[in-house]
Amino acid sequence: MTPRSFRYEERGAVATVTLDRPQSLNALTFDVYRELTDTFRALADRPGVRAVVLTVQDGSPVAPVMSASQVMDTHGRGLLLVDRISHDWGVVEEADGAASVWASFLTPPVTLLSAVASTSRPR
Repeated sequence: MTPRSFRYEERGAVATVTLDRPQSLNALTFDVYRELTDTFRALADRPGVRAVVLTVQDGSPVAPVMSASQVMDTHGRGLLLVDRISHDWGVVEEADGAASVWASFLTPPVTLLSAVASTSRPR
């Protein structure tokens, strides 16, 4: 797999997806979502991969904070989504002083896609 919108790496049973597009504030555009969908679907055919770790880097030295958002907000929902669909998540300070959010997912990838889709729709 060679995605264009994010970095992908496999080490043993763990696949790591890293969103690192600070110029777009790591926005989940239709293209990024499609590429993530394709990647997670392809993982279903890789029985050696047992977990997915998603990291998000934006170069900011300030750790993100989860906050309430409104349905029509165009930003600020990332941590709410991560909290809802991940097994565990946290923030780590990188060597360059930037903060990165990481999340682990222990469910099958297709289930993750369903959770993201149901979370992102206004109710």
